[in-house]
Amino acid sequence: MVGVRYKEVPSIKVEACIKEAMEAMIGQKSFVLQVTGEKGEPAGWLDSLDLLRAFMEDPCTTGIREKSIRELVHSIVKEDYLNVDEELSCICSWVEKKSQYVPYFISKDGKAAGVLSMRGLLREAVECNDRERALRREA
Repeated sequence: MVGVRYKEVPSIKVEACIKEAMEAMIGQKSFVLQVTGEKGEPAGWLDSLDLLRAFMEDPCTTGIREKSIRELVHSIVKEDYLNVDEELSCICSWVEKKSQYVPYFISKDGKAAGVLSMRGLLREAVECNDRERALRREA
């Protein structure tokens, strides 16, 4: 059951360079890395925003910062469309299908787009579960 609740993230040693961190993230399709100490013990974590920040702060990356994003943009495809008002089970199925990608969505009418909030979905599921338990106790 626990394996369904989370996806393990790759590890990288604290002595690694930024290139190694980026290769690990890209190779494992992970936005987060666990950072380990000398003996392999967890020492911290690193996310993709930390790497972006490092690029933005380095004056040698001016050429990259000025480059157009056009060739990096992911086109919106059929699988990106989601009715965010659907039942949680439908949303969970949609997320599972997109597990290797950012859970970006766009509504069918095009008026809403974003990234699903796991906190919001979990809160909704817990509240629904609490209501069902209360109804069972009353019955």
